[in-house]
Amino acid sequence: MDFLNRTSAIALSMTILALALVPIATNGYPGGVASSNQEYDCGGSCHTQSSTATITMWASTQTSTPGGAVDVIVNVSGGQAVSILGVMIVSVQSPVPASIPTVYGWVILSDPGGDTFNYYEVTNYTGAVSMRWQLNAPTTNGSYSLYARAMHGDGSAYAADDPSGLAFEVTTTPPEQIPEVGMAPFVVIVFLTAIVSMSAVRRRKAK
Repeated sequence: MDFLNRTSAIALSMTILALALVPIATNGYPGGVASSNQEYDCGGSCHTQSSTATITMWASTQTSTPGGAVDVIVNVSGGQAVSILGVMIVSVQSPVPASIPTVYGWVILSDPGGDTFNYYEVTNYTGAVSMRWQLNAPTTNGSYSLYARAMHGDGSAYAADDPSGLAFEVTTTPPEQIPEVGMAPFVVIVFLTAIVSMSAVRRRKAK
């Protein structure tokens, strides 16, 4: 009897050990993480599969004065058929604190929901969405980048990135302006025209 008990205990232990060694499927957060400030990929939330979604980015300007207004729009279409979709704008494509744009000096005035987060999440995604962030550019001259990433929720591990992102230049140098001509040349032309006309009238009278 003791032998059977020991055998059963050993078998149960081996079963538990085997189950512990089986790799657990890694998916995103089943219920999403809600709109918030998030590092790239939510700090590494296991979105490891490539989504079929298409992402494009647009900016109102890519050359700004320090602290100037910049609007960024991210368009997402297609992808996996789940209702939860999160979209983020980041400065680097790596799950580190510096991926949050404010670390590089960007000021988020408004996200798509009216808050000031770099990550915005919807629960009614049906295949196409456009999201807008209103920003102020960094106050230091230099080159900056912004990227977009879309992540499917409902426990999905699918995610997609914008392939190239947007490059920005922040500079205090004003744009080249066309020099103003002024009124002087116009006055000279009128004066010369008047002289020519008077000379013609005199010649006709002399005849």
